[in-house]
Amino acid sequence: CYTCSGATSSTCNYYSCRSSSRLTALKNAANSLNNILLDTAVKDNNRIAAVTWNDQFRSKLDFTNNKTLVSNFLSNISARYSTNSTTGLTQAQSMATAATGFQAGHVHALVLLTDGENNGGGGAHDQSIDDASVAICNTFKTMDPATIIFTIGLGDAVTKNTIEGINIDKFLRKCASGDSAQNGGESGTQYYFIAPSAGELNNI
Repeated sequence: CYTCSGATSSTCNYYSCRSSSRLTALKNAANSLNNILLDTAVKDNNRIAAVTWNDQFRSKLDFTNNKTLVSNFLSNISARYSTNSTTGLTQAQSMATAATGFQAGHVHALVLLTDGENNGGGGAHDQSIDDASVAICNTFKTMDPATIIFTIGLGDAVTKNTIEGINIDKFLRKCASGDSAQNGGESGTQYYFIAPSAGELNNI
């Protein structure tokens, strides 16, 4: 239920028909990252892990440099309603600190993508989930070496001057890596991105 004005995915409007279209944009962008990081020439230096959630943990892929495994995992992700980022971040933290997780001497990065505010399945925004998630993000930032946290708001909800948009924006700014002094006590914008269109998501 999306339309494309050109031959590449960056020309497609994936945001016009709710979660299914945003998910397609996410899969395309994630597979592009997979192809870059796990290209044959550099795969021995990189690994990818992934977690999916809505209001609860759904699935995970442990750290691997097998591009096919990552691609297969991404293709099986399905859209679900409700958002509780703490469930995904808790699982990510467990995977990162396991014996098979983050390795010394490597750059560590975490990418948090969401298209909605934290509501825990209750419909209304839940500030306690934001706070718990930010606490986990801060734990990642204090690891040695510190984890670089990229946060991305998918779809146009975060761009709207609504309570939901404001809540998503504040949460993602706080979780992202950056200089908190630059933004009134919240993280700076260096690692926080908004992707209201598929083209902008692919360009991140």
